[in-house]
Amino acid sequence: MEVADVTMTPEQFRAAWNEAADGPLLRFDAEALESVPITEEAGRFLREAGLPGDSAPYLEFRSGEGRLSDLKTAFGMPKQYSAYWLLGSTGYGDPVCLKAGSSQVVCIRMDRGGTEWFINSSVPKFAEFLLVYAQLVQRTVRAGGPDAFLENEIPQEELKWVVREFGRIDPAAFAQGTFWRDEVEERLRR
Repeated sequence: MEVADVTMTPEQFRAAWNEAADGPLLRFDAEALESVPITEEAGRFLREAGLPGDSAPYLEFRSGEGRLSDLKTAFGMPKQYSAYWLLGSTGYGDPVCLKAGSSQVVCIRMDRGGTEWFINSSVPKFAEFLLVYAQLVQRTVRAGGPDAFLENEIPQEELKWVVREFGRIDPAAFAQGTFWRDEVEERLRR
């Protein structure tokens, strides 16, 4: 029996995102996205739902500007980086990007020679991972107090829950060596 790929819609994401706890969602400019070589699915999601200005784990997005630029233009990087469209950055300053011609979200690891690090298979799945991670933070704070997440006092049942959710939503994004797998494994090591 084949499991259907159920992708979160922009409407579902907007309804589920807790703006009071996690800040507003900021949409991208429809006209500005027309020239960006990404899938219709990615463009629709960015226009209709957007992304938060910032989100755990230590991610910031440029969605407040409503526009995307490629890394070559934004930072004067070599030509091969024109295939990456800047969404934001990690807490280390590494660019979080959309990969041209797709809906894939990747990170360019500057500390590793500008190599690509897979984050999610699509923008909707990335947004759903952000939602799950925000819920993990909220659940941890409820269980252990305001500093519980920062002090890595995450209940084991909550970590098990996030692992199940990530595996259900986008198995490729939780494979060995991916951004999200490394994030969860880092939490387990502390």
